[in-house]
Amino acid sequence: MLLIMTVVTALLLPIVLIYTTWVYRVLRGPLTAAGITSDPHASY
Repeated sequence: MLLIMTVVTALLLPIVLIYTTWVYRVLRGPLTAAGITSDPHASY
């Protein structure tokens, strides 16, 4: 059972780390009220 858990972790951990890095890079930067209202694609 421990072998299965180790294999699954070894396969999924890089995917989680890559996704987390991608989301951090895409969503970085300050969020301001002016930036929200000036964006025509915002749902505001």
